[in-house]
Amino acid sequence: MGSDELVPQSGARVDAGDRARGARYEFLVRGEVSEAALAAFPQMRCTPGLVGGAVLYGPVDDAEGLSGVLDRLAVMGIAVAEVRRLSD
Repeated sequence: MGSDELVPQSGARVDAGDRARGARYEFLVRGEVSEAALAAFPQMRCTPGLVGGAVLYGPVDDAEGLSGVLDRLAVMGIAVAEVRRLSD
């Protein structure tokens, strides 16, 4: 692994279907993410963060899709601490 590659904090394995749907992103959020909130992101998976909070991760099609995810999180009152584009 090169030094510029990011390893998912979630430790998640990614299947070929995730890669086919777009670039993979990881969203580190403060606090927990409810099941109702997760339902708004069917393409995302969620795990507990290493230092608290939660990590949402999954494919995002393009820049518009990324903005859409961030907007939906904001509307739900979910504070995003960090966003990472993961290497393939």
